[in-house]
Amino acid sequence: MVRTRPSSRVATLFVLCILTGCQSPERMALTPLAPEATPTFGELIQRSKSQMTAAHEAYYSDNWKEMERCTAAIKETGLFLTRLQVVNASDVQKAKLASLIKDYNEAADQLKVVGTAKDPIKTNQVLQRLNEVYYQLRVEQLTVAPAPISGPDVTTPATNPTGTVPPAK
Repeated sequence: MVRTRPSSRVATLFVLCILTGCQSPERMALTPLAPEATPTFGELIQRSKSQMTAAHEAYYSDNWKEMERCTAAIKETGLFLTRLQVVNASDVQKAKLASLIKDYNEAADQLKVVGTAKDPIKTNQVLQRLNEVYYQLRVEQLTVAPAPISGPDVTTPATNPTGTVPPAK
């Protein structure tokens, strides 16, 4: 029998306790947001990506209960996206963003239906559609700066990746 020092046991126990307390970004993204929360467009897009990653993991492991959790979180993110106020954007950009958010919410609704039916083929198709809409929203994020959910009274200029303000159209 090998004897170890008590300090090494304590250190091992400490490391194990810390590791079990950590959560992956995907798990954290599945926790509901407070109704009064005011996440930015960028935060919602990042949250959506983490939720879709968790949904893919649930899909590949045939964990349909987890898929239901993921779907609920994705739908919640869609509701927060719907409540965003867009400032400093042209009417064309606003219409495109509204259309993409509508597509996102429809895909989230479809994911709930096919996930409940436990249909792997249709689930995969809906996950692909959701990823396509996510990609378009992410690209749109670079060209439009939505205001926080709190309302249109907060005005921030839209910036491009170089940090300069684009000219008014």
